[in-house]
Amino acid sequence: MVSIKSIATGLLVLAASAVVAAPAPDGAADIKARQDTTRVRMCEHPYWGGECIEPTGTWAQCQNVPAGWDNRASSVKGLTANFYFGCKWFEHFNCEGRMYTNNEDANLSDGDGFFDDRISSWRCP
Repeated sequence: MVSIKSIATGLLVLAASAVVAAPAPDGAADIKARQDTTRVRMCEHPYWGGECIEPTGTWAQCQNVPAGWDNRASSVKGLTANFYFGCKWFEHFNCEGRMYTNNEDANLSDGDGFFDDRISSWRCP
C-alpha cells in the first residue's frame, strides 16, 4: 500500500525537478547604456542660480540644448564622472561656431564673457 505522504513527496520532487531557474539578465547592455550617457547641468544665472536643467546625451556626440534654452545658460557643468578633458560648449547648434572647453564654469560672464547666454549645443568629452 502506498501512503499519501510518499505520493506527496514524489509529486514535490517531480515538480522541483521541472522548475528551471531563468538565466540572469545580461546586465552588460544596461552598463553600456549608462556608460554611453552623459548629463550636464545648465542654469540661467551665474553660480547655479535661477532655473536649471540637466539634459542627457550620448557620450562624445553633439547635443543641441533643449527647446527654450538656446542662448540662455550662464553656468554650465558636466555631471557624468570622469570628464577629465571637460565638456565642449558651442556657440551654435550642431556643435558649430566658437567652442569653449571646460567641465564646469559657474560664471560664464566672467573673463571675456563671450559664452554667457550663447551656448546652443554641447558634447562631453
